[in-house]
Amino acid sequence: MQKERLKVNRQLSAVNCCRGFTLIEVLLYVAIVAIVFGGIAAFIDAALQSRIRAEVVTEVERGGNAVVSTFIQAIRNAKSIPQPTASSSATSLTLVMTDANISPTVFQLSSGRIEMSERGAGTTTLTSARLTPSSVLFTNLSRSTTPGAVRFQFILDYANPDGFQEYNYRAHFIGGASLRNN
Repeated sequence: MQKERLKVNRQLSAVNCCRGFTLIEVLLYVAIVAIVFGGIAAFIDAALQSRIRAEVVTEVERGGNAVVSTFIQAIRNAKSIPQPTASSSATSLTLVMTDANISPTVFQLSSGRIEMSERGAGTTTLTSARLTPSSVLFTNLSRSTTPGAVRFQFILDYANPDGFQEYNYRAHFIGGASLRNN
């Protein structure tokens, strides 16, 4: 009976000693879990940075295209281009409009924004606060035999006061339009 008890105790001891995890096994499991979670976190971070970058590019492109569209529409509806004079360039554009209520219409870079004023009234800002325009230039390509044409160009940067890489984006916009024969 004592031999049987001893035998049973040995079997229980053998089972009890092998039931837990060793320190090496625990460290191995923790390392595997940390690697998996680290990979997931890196993937999520990369996805978020890509989304932010896409939003920045979209905002700059949309803002620039809206300004280009406004320039083209105003130039096409203008009667004449007094400033800049023919064959010259300037940082502002003055248009004499067919509608006297909005004539003259002036486009210029002011206070870090592209602005439009109609008939000396208040100004309308064409760029958002998150966009920083620069290098605004209007070139009058008019000739004596043509109704008039203007080429314009400008650069838009996304405002990035904190210096994050994913917020750095710059786009160059170049366009032109001709006056309609009125």
